[in-house]
This record gives sequence, C-alpha cells and structure tokens, in this order.
Amino acid sequence: MTFFERAKNLVETEIIAFGGNERCENANLIFQKYFGTNFPRIQEIMKEKTALIFSSVNEFIEFPRPILHKIIYIGGLGMKGSYNESLSAPFNFEMEKGKKGVIFFSLGSNIDSRHLPLTVKKNFIDAFATFTDYHFIIKLESSDNYGINYAKTKSNIFVTNWAPQNLLLKHSNLKLFISHAGYNSLLETALSGKPILLMPMMNDQLRNGQAVERNGWGKVLNKIDLLDGKDKLIQLLTEMLNTDM
Repeated sequence: MTFFERAKNLVETEIIAFGGNERCENANLIFQKYFGTNFPRIQEIMKEKTALIFSSVNEFIEFPRPILHKIIYIGGLGMKGSYNESLSAPFNFEMEKGKKGVIFFSLGSNIDSRHLPLTVKKNFIDAFATFTDYHFIIKLESSDNYGINYAKTKSNIFVTNWAPQNLLLKHSNLKLFISHAGYNSLLETALSGKPILLMPMMNDQLRNGQAVERNGWGKVLNKIDLLDGKDKLIQLLTEMLNTDM
C-alpha cells in the first residue's frame, strides 16, 4: 500500500474501534440495569473469556496472514448447494440468450440503485449495450424508474428487481458476474468458479475487491470512473471476456 492508503487505514481503524466501543458501552448499561452493576463488561468478556472466535471468512479467498489459534474460519458454512435446483421463468429463458453467453449485474441488497447518479446508470447501461454478443441480466430496484426505462431501450438487457443469484452463477452460460463486492457474493462466486468484476461501494467491499484482484480471479473498477464515462468499464469487460481467469 502507498503511504496515503496506510494512513487512511489507520484513521478508519480508529473510527471503527471507537464506534464498536460505543456500542459495547450502550449494551453494558442494559446488562447492568437488569443483572446488576457487577455484571462483567462486554469488553472484558471478549478479552478474557472468549475461547473461540468463529469468523465468516473463507481462508482460500483471503489475504494470507497469521491468525490466533482461537480463530476458526467458517465462511460459506450456511450456503446451501443448489446444483440440483433448476431455474424457473423468466430466468431459465433469459439464461439461454446471448450468442456468447450471459453476464449478471447486481449491486446486492444494501445498494439502492435509485441513489446512483443518473450519469453512472447511463454509462454502465450504455457499456453493456455495446457487447451485443452477450445478454445482460441486471438487477435494479423496482422503483428505479430511470434505470429500468433506460435499460429497456437496449435489446440485450433484461431488467429485474430480484434474481436467484446462486443459481445464475452456477449456470453454464454465465460468463461473468459484475458485483459490489459484498462478501456473500464473493463466496457464491468462488464456489461457482466464475470470474467477477467488482465495483466496491463502501466498507469491507474495498478490501474484498483487493483480495479478489490479488488472487487473480477478478478485477476492480473504481466507481468514480463511471462518472467520467463508460470507457474504463468497456476496457475491463473486454479484457475479462477475452481472457481465461
């Protein structure tokens, strides 16, 4: 990392630690109210009485790093296998479209597409429309009138407000996933063995994107680039669709 990136990490770490401590103190007041003032503080419980820490992380898609013996990785534990499940309409029909296959775009459940700048939505939809040999399934909020109406003007784009993501990722015609870099999406993509183009928005998504790029099964697009036009997205899509990852 550069000096600026390290300094930014330090500031963010202190802010997160402060916020976490404040939440613990609020919880301490509640516990002590109902169980007495001698009830141990949460910070003490975590420090002195924690035998194991179960972390929702998969070590095979993480940065290599030393960990304590009490940390147990359980990332992906709750993900059900869906290889025997089949897609229902309309997705079973949509997955058969596209001369060279299908690309799925979703920013997850925490990113409301209505709040994206109109320029950003126009640029990524215009970029998708240039890849006429591929069919795009894009997830937008049902109330995102601009995004939905504009996407419908492109013949190779299907718009939905919900999608069976895990089943789409496992489909043989799915060639690429464009995601916000949420960790569950990373786990599903890794288990499906598909390449991923990441557009991190906030929090751990920035780090998740760097881990994927470092390990060679995806690339990262800076969201700010979409304010300047569609060229960077087109460049990355072209590179990824023409390279085995």
